[in-house]
Amino acid sequence: MVTDRVNGTNGQRTNAQQQIVVARPVKGGPEPSGPNLSAALGSLRRWWWIGLPLGVLLGVAGAVAGWLAMVPKYAASAYLRIDSDNRPLLFETVDQAGGGVSGFKLYKSTQQQIMLTPFVLNAALRDGELSSLPIIAQHDDPVSWLQEKLEVTFPGDGEVMQVTLETQSPADCVKIVNGVVDAYMKEVVGNERSQRRQRLESLEIVHAEAESKVRIKRAELKSLATLLGTGDAESLTVAQQNALQQYGLMQEKLSTIQFALMQAEGEMKLASEFDQRLRTQAAELAADSQSEEGGLVAAREPQSDVSESLLRTPDVLRLEDDIARIQSQLTVMRASVGPGHPSARALTVELEARQELLDKRREYAREAALESLAKTNAESMLPLGQQQSATNRTPLGALTQQDLISRASHIEVLKQQEALLQEKVDVLSDETRKLGQSSIDVELMRAEIAGLEDVLQHVGGEIERTSIELKTASRIKLLSSADRAIAPDLKKRFAVAGAGGGLGLLLPLVLLVGWDLTRRKVDNLEGVSHSLSLSTFGTVPMVDRDPLVSPGQAKKGRDYQRAVELAEAIDSVAAMVLHRAAVEKRQVFMVSSALAGEGKSTISCQLSRSLAKSGKRVLLVDFDLRRPSLHSYLELSEGPGVSELLHGSTKLTHAIQETTTRNLHVITAGGELCSVTECESDGSLAALLNKLRSHYDLVIIDTPPVLPVIDARVIGKYTDGVIFTLVRDRSRLPNAARACDLLKSYGIAVLGTVVIGGRSTGYQGYYAYQNRSVERKPKLIEN
Repeated sequence: MVTDRVNGTNGQRTNAQQQIVVARPVKGGPEPSGPNLSAALGSLRRWWWIGLPLGVLLGVAGAVAGWLAMVPKYAASAYLRIDSDNRPLLFETVDQAGGGVSGFKLYKSTQQQIMLTPFVLNAALRDGELSSLPIIAQHDDPVSWLQEKLEVTFPGDGEVMQVTLETQSPADCVKIVNGVVDAYMKEVVGNERSQRRQRLESLEIVHAEAESKVRIKRAELKSLATLLGTGDAESLTVAQQNALQQYGLMQEKLSTIQFALMQAEGEMKLASEFDQRLRTQAAELAADSQSEEGGLVAAREPQSDVSESLLRTPDVLRLEDDIARIQSQLTVMRASVGPGHPSARALTVELEARQELLDKRREYAREAALESLAKTNAESMLPLGQQQSATNRTPLGALTQQDLISRASHIEVLKQQEALLQEKVDVLSDETRKLGQSSIDVELMRAEIAGLEDVLQHVGGEIERTSIELKTASRIKLLSSADRAIAPDLKKRFAVAGAGGGLGLLLPLVLLVGWDLTRRKVDNLEGVSHSLSLSTFGTVPMVDRDPLVSPGQAKKGRDYQRAVELAEAIDSVAAMVLHRAAVEKRQVFMVSSALAGEGKSTISCQLSRSLAKSGKRVLLVDFDLRRPSLHSYLELSEGPGVSELLHGSTKLTHAIQETTTRNLHVITAGGELCSVTECESDGSLAALLNKLRSHYDLVIIDTPPVLPVIDARVIGKYTDGVIFTLVRDRSRLPNAARACDLLKSYGIAVLGTVVIGGRSTGYQGYYAYQNRSVERKPKLIEN
């Protein structure tokens, strides 16, 4: 609690006291984040007197504009039926496929769009009577205008299509609707049957072309069959198989003859080379055996060995080739599958057999050569003439001339046979290839003819079905043309005019209320409590005249009632002040506001008088040195006052003025210029307030507003708390919150708020003391 003591030097409260003196928050929920219904109603209450006349003017203008904008228009409609059942008379053609619910919806949508296409609308405008209508002629692009104004709908999503147009002229809308519908029936519905006829003609052309192709292909197939001798596929297959079989046999015989010829030529070559070697060796031996004298040939020791070349007979050479081949295969197999594999062992056995046979052939060749050499040595011992005759004979092991001729004849026969067989093989190859190609041609031609016949059959069936379906009726029928125009519906015009009037009426009110909500003016106690988190001392009615007029001084009637309500409201605030002063030991109270004109001086006067009536010695001080007003309210002299006391030019007793209210004294602002901040610096401000504390029970100080100047913040530091005044519909909550924050930043306690012009709590003056004609003294109750 704050005590009556102040700091001895400057009269300020201690830090502990400043920490205790805080605003009492109001219990309740948080402040609403946006404007609520109560705030909106408060804004409407403040501005209805301006918004309503403006709204009436704008409402009348909006209603007139809406009425004039809705020009009465006549409507004409034509009706067509689109049959949902598209069943054919007997057969369903290709162009009729794709029915069902989804197909019907697509068909309706398509017809709805076709009705508004430039194709149909231009066809309608080609009618001179229709295009010469003024409503059509006045538009640069009548097609676009018709697309915008014509309405093509399906009421109830059924089978009936409605074509509607609204114009100011009843005759024009009837002509335009009928012209568009007639163009649609002629160009679209009538053209549909023409398209079917054209389709039938196209099908007949396709059928004739297919028949011509079939005839040509059949003639080609007949010519090919005559060339081949048969047109049957199986016969052609058998003939091709026989030709292939003969070709294979001849190819096999040719291969056999070619192999025999190659073998004979090889043997002939090897035998000739071997015979030549034998003859050469025999001639050399004969030349070496001749003697120098008497023509006798000296005896020579027989040779025990023969040359290696004599051992390389054709059989030996063939066996050596076989052995080399087998050895190569065996080496590869041993590297891949191993020596123990059955195939490797088989090759090893075959290699050994061939090696054994080679050895035998070599031995046989060696024996034959040795025999030939021995015979040659024996002949060398003969006389020279006998040796010559022996030399002319064929050596042993050599080929005779007859053998060579026989071998050459055999080779020639093989060559002739090879030529004959090669000729037959070439002939059979050509025949087989021709038979194969002809067979393929026949099959392809048969398949092509079968495909053409299928197309021919399908087209023929479609021609029959289309011919029959041409006799069916159209799917789209005209139910009724637009015979007359329907008069305009005034309900719609009245509705538009009413909407324009209502919008004009509400627009000023909405704009004013919206603008007022953004300013967040004080409307009720709940809004103040939520926004400022301060307790409310009470609400006071708005004061129109002298704030100190009592109910007894007021005349009977409305002035008297207001005076009574004001007195009771001020007494309620005074009771709260007395309670806080007694409980929290407060003595000096400052009354201030955020801005000027928010009732701080009025509340100061009324509160001081009510506190004085309670029996307390009350001093009312006008510290608003910039714009003083208490002296005029109370009809007192302006000075000497506070400014003179601060300057020390007068005494306290000279500055205090009495009022008509008992126990209430007043110190006015004074007539001298004075700076509160300078007086705080020299200590005169603190000294004055200390002196006032010592002479009076309660001191009420009226100060300048908080936000414009610093005076209230300086003076508030030497008081025990601030009573903050607000005026309903005038004070703004953001300004009040900013002022309270400034006071709290200076360590000044904001005790609560008093709302001027707040709502009445239902008080009707019933309990006013002034209603009693005779006042009785209270009866003492004896114990």
